[in-house]
Amino acid sequence: MLKKNTQAVQNHLFDTSLTGTIAELKRIHNYSQLVLSFLESIVIEQESAMTRNAEDNLRKLSGRIAELNESIDGTRLFGKLNSLESNRKMISAGMNTGIFVVNENVDRAALFAFKLAHSIDFQMDGEVKSGVSLVMIFVLPYELNAAELEIITYLLNMLTEDDSLVPLAESGGKKSLEAFFAVSLREFLEQKKTQNFFS
Repeated sequence: MLKKNTQAVQNHLFDTSLTGTIAELKRIHNYSQLVLSFLESIVIEQESAMTRNAEDNLRKLSGRIAELNESIDGTRLFGKLNSLESNRKMISAGMNTGIFVVNENVDRAALFAFKLAHSIDFQMDGEVKSGVSLVMIFVLPYELNAAELEIITYLLNMLTEDDSLVPLAESGGKKSLEAFFAVSLREFLEQKKTQNFFS
């Protein structure tokens, strides 16, 4: 390890100046703070009393989110979710996950994930209807900085493109979902550290 570090310094594989190093550490710290804030915002709940009607369930979920975050208007949120679903702008992920991405008057990005008691048919992107038993609702500020946008985009890509992690998250309970986000965001931070120091 010592030999590797010595070679890195000699070959200047990363910025060896103090000002450059401080700048890199500040960038990594900023990403870490944003990831921490997002992880702290995640709410995962099991919904029990569900109907088979998509609109009724979206209204209920919107109301629950408004209870959890008083800066969110439940009626307005329901209108946005219902419009996205009606216009087939609900994002499909895994085998039975549906994702909404909405902007609201919030200070930071938040995620609300609901495991449904049974599968409900929603109109998904590019499909007529699809059974959904896990609903994820990303609630974002109207303005995101570049780092925040990068984190959310990374997570959405993981959710829609990872063929191994997502099914595991879907099949398990709250701990499986927590593990998915913990693993995904740890990997994201590791990538940022490598890019900053060895690019």
